Parts: sequence; C-alpha cells; structure tokens
Amino acid sequence: MQQFINTNRKEIPPTFSQDAIFFHRQLPNYIPTPLVDWQVYASQHHLKNLFIKDESQRLGLKSFKGLGASYAMFRILCERNHLDPQTTSLAKLRTMDHSKVTFVCASHGNQGVAIAWATSLFGCSSYLLMPKGSSKIYQNQIKRKNVQVVITDGSYDQAIQKARAWAKDNDGILLQDIAWDGYTKIPTWIIEGYLTMAKEIQQQISTTPTHIFLQAGTGAMAGGMIDAFHHMYPKAQLIIVQPISSPCLYVSMEQTKRSSVVCQPTIMTHLNRGIPCLITWPIIQKQVNCICICEDDAAIRGMHVLKTNDIISGPSGALTMGLVDQIVKSDALRNQFQIQQDASILLINTEGDTDPFLYQSMVGEDRCLII
Repeated sequence: MQQFINTNRKEIPPTFSQDAIFFHRQLPNYIPTPLVDWQVYASQHHLKNLFIKDESQRLGLKSFKGLGASYAMFRILCERNHLDPQTTSLAKLRTMDHSKVTFVCASHGNQGVAIAWATSLFGCSSYLLMPKGSSKIYQNQIKRKNVQVVITDGSYDQAIQKARAWAKDNDGILLQDIAWDGYTKIPTWIIEGYLTMAKEIQQQISTTPTHIFLQAGTGAMAGGMIDAFHHMYPKAQLIIVQPISSPCLYVSMEQTKRSSVVCQPTIMTHLNRGIPCLITWPIIQKQVNCICICEDDAAIRGMHVLKTNDIISGPSGALTMGLVDQIVKSDALRNQFQIQQDASILLINTEGDTDPFLYQSMVGEDRCLII
C-alpha cells in the first residue's frame, strides 16, 4: 500500500444535487440497501463502529450502478419530451413510447447490466461495447431483448472512444459516468443518481463517521460521495483507494493536475480506469484527505473478511475492506490514518458476486485466507 496525503485541502460549495432519491423511491422493488453495523469486528479491532453500506443487494443488480443509469435516463427522457423532472412521475414517463431511443455505453459489466435493466424499465434499447477479456457471465446477463452487445479488441478507454463514435454516427445517447470537455451534463445526472446512497446512509447511520474509505476508478462515484459526505460530516477523514495497476487519481494528486495513466491488468476490473472524471476531479483534489493505492491482494483479503460476516463482495467492492483490515492490525498504520479506539469507519461494498465463478475461485472453501 502507498499513500499520498493531501496537504492542500480547500473548502468549496456542494457541486451535486442529492434529490435523485425522490425518483428512486418510485422504482419497482426499491428499498434502501442495508447499512451493516459490524460490532463484532469493531470490538475485535478496537474500533467504535465499522459501518458497511451493502450495495450487493441493490435492485437485484448486485451493484450500485442502477442508481445512476436509471436516474440519468429519467432526466434525459424528461428533457427530450419537454417534461419537468420535478413534477413528472416515473409512471407517467413509462406510459410514453421511447422505443426509438438508444443508449450507448462502454462497460466491463456492472454498468452494462444496469443500463440493460434501466432501458427495459423505460422501453428503450441499448448498444453496449465491452472491452476485450470481459466476463462471459456479464455478456450473458446483458444479452436480452433490445440490447446489442459487442466485444471490442481493446481496453475500456478504447471502448469508450468506440462508443462515442457509434453514438455520433447512429443518433445514440452516450451514457458514461466519466466526463470530459463537452460531455458533462449526463455524467452529472449519473453521479447525482449515485448520491441516493449518501442520503440513505445519512438516514441509517447511528454515529457520525470519523473515517470514510471510498474505492475509485475514474473517481465519478467517489468524487460525488465526497461532495456529499464533506458537507454531511465535515470532520470525517475522506480516503480514496485505487488499484496500483490504475492509479490515475494518485498520479494526478502527485502531479497536481488531471493526468492519465496506462492501466495494467487487475482483478478489480471495475476500477481499472486510466483518467479521472473531469467533473469530480476538482472535488477530489480539494477535499480528499489522502489517496491510497493497493495490490490485488488487498481486494482478496477484503472479500474473505467480508465473507466472515456473510457479506458477498467482488474484488472492486472489497478493496476498501482489505485496506482497513490491514490498517487496524498495524499500530504504525493506525497512527498514520489517525484511527483510535473511538473511530467509526464507513465503507461501501459497491458490488456483490457479479461474476459468481470468479468469486468462488477467490473465496471458495478450498481457498486459504490471505492475511
């Protein structure tokens, strides 16, 4: 694990709305995902609390991504039909014909599954490009009515470029949570959809967190949550964790500017991103306390630890748990992160066993726990 401490934090006003929860409450089968207060672990490791927001149970999709995809589609369809999103209900929008609307996305899997689900909700179609090596489990989940899946021969970042070109040539609507110059409105809506997690946590949590660990690829979700949490819990330490194979935020902090990196292979495919999100990078740069980068072993450790409390997590979802488990077992690391016996730590398990075969290969009964 390597750590970059941000010594240039600045106060900035909130960037994103947290109102998407009013839309999400209208979704079929919506319920807030659980916030687990793992007192046994906290007591064993001399903490006051360890809270884990478990997104493996979100809308039957096994990840938080459906929050962003559905809210962004809602906002887009309201705009196309000249409807006020503040007064238009989901039920009303679903009575309208959206069959000629096609959403386009590049995804390793979780975002693709979410978009396939959301397009079926609104009666749209979607065109999904998956990077080379994407799991066949995801491919089979996504291949359904009105969804076309294409496996590309390149990386995720290359798949995004192909998705942009396809959307332009075929009158499609690009749906990505990473933003760039000229493409910010839709990513903003996706990120605002993610912030339903923050609103639910605020309503569920029993103690103000002292430390919040957030995993990140481009930093879209993490930056949005930092925007919310910084104003909900101004004294909390905000810590981002990335794979060492794709440390775009870490490198950007070191270079004091938004910088790209060449990604290397990792089991944390949903965090394997080469450049920070344009609209959340300034938030992260000014408000995060530190950024850590970790090897794949941290994710595997986290998967095993969470499993002992019957929480199922894929590698990308378990990374923060793996780092926290390493920290609390080391006096030196506890001192570095200022984790005392009154610490209340908050994590988000962003995904479940979205690839069950991969999950079993890492934490099955025949595998040894890495500690």
